[in-house]
Amino acid sequence: MIIPFGKKNREAIFFRHWKLVLAVSSVAILLSYFLLDIPFAEAFKPLPSSWKRGLKFFTNIIDPQYNNYLWPLLFFLFRYLLKKQVWSNRFLLVVVSIPIGNVFVWILKFLFGRARPKLFFSEQLYGFYYFKTGFLLESFPSGHAACVGAIFGAFSCLYPRLSPLFLVVGFLLAMTRVALNLHFFADIIAGFTIGLLAAQWIYTVMKEQKTQF
Repeated sequence: MIIPFGKKNREAIFFRHWKLVLAVSSVAILLSYFLLDIPFAEAFKPLPSSWKRGLKFFTNIIDPQYNNYLWPLLFFLFRYLLKKQVWSNRFLLVVVSIPIGNVFVWILKFLFGRARPKLFFSEQLYGFYYFKTGFLLESFPSGHAACVGAIFGAFSCLYPRLSPLFLVVGFLLAMTRVALNLHFFADIIAGFTIGLLAAQWIYTVMKEQKTQF
């Protein structure tokens, strides 16, 4: 039996194949850790300050700190002031997805205690220092990448035909963290995957409760 790849079958497609997504992401993370993380970090280190200023603007767009204010405000506006139920549900999906994804990020940051690129360049420290805390030992996974993964993971559920575009744009935004030497490439892959799956899981749960999108 051939199942048509229509809109319904493309909703939350990454969560419906979460085992495959996790397997592919895990392989990509391992390959990045051993082959790509240091070369990428060294390649971006010489970027001129003018480029870095521009990248900081884009990386601020995906900062969980700002998004934890933006999306709740949009939800309140559309739910209670504009009385737009469907749109408010869409914003609610993002409102819940970002913190849920970042809960997993915070747990993994503590468990792995990965050194950030700054420590690699200053003290040649690379790898994991388990159960250590502090900004410089919280590189894996990226919270910013999880945030943008959650946002675009939600968008891909709401507009499934645009999923490839959302994933490309979202991942490029997450890459600003690598370009600014704030994270390694593997951190971005892990964070983006967590946010993506969190959003699509929450979408699935909300749909089962007959939430209208």
